[in-house]
Amino acid sequence: MDSCTFGAEVFVIQPAKTREDSLTLTRYPTQNTFTFMIENWSKLGTDPRSKEFTFKRRQWKLLVYPKGHATAEGKSLSVYLEVQNLTGEMKVYADFNLPVLDQVKKKNKEKQFKCWLSASHPRGGDAEFMPLKDLEKKSAKGFVQDDTLLVEVQISVVSKHADQTTKELTPQ
Repeated sequence: MDSCTFGAEVFVIQPAKTREDSLTLTRYPTQNTFTFMIENWSKLGTDPRSKEFTFKRRQWKLLVYPKGHATAEGKSLSVYLEVQNLTGEMKVYADFNLPVLDQVKKKNKEKQFKCWLSASHPRGGDAEFMPLKDLEKKSAKGFVQDDTLLVEVQISVVSKHADQTTKELTPQ
């Protein structure tokens, strides 16, 4: 009895899915400063937020917590920059400086931040920006003058992040 046996291996190749992203970082040497003037500082009952301002086609707000936020509550002034209207997987990289202005001696309290912002984490800043005692009337520092505090943001870099749709790649 003659016999012959054949075998075959079958491979199924699924198209690979990839996601394409592009990122453009742009440094802005032109006007990039927004000042938030908080009047009636001693009488604030809520945490002030600046009006929205536009910088490079994005909407932003400054958030200030006069009595601190989270772990700094009751100890420190908390200051944040918050990007508005991000959805889904959108991300923005921002490099910015947050100064609280000393209106007398011009010795501002400033901190630099470099961070990714997203819909789930839209703000960058510091809960422990500066001690509350530096803002008291009896303080020799000039941060609060005529019951007004000035907080600025100076944005130097903002990314342009394009999230493109998922594409299928077919093996060659």
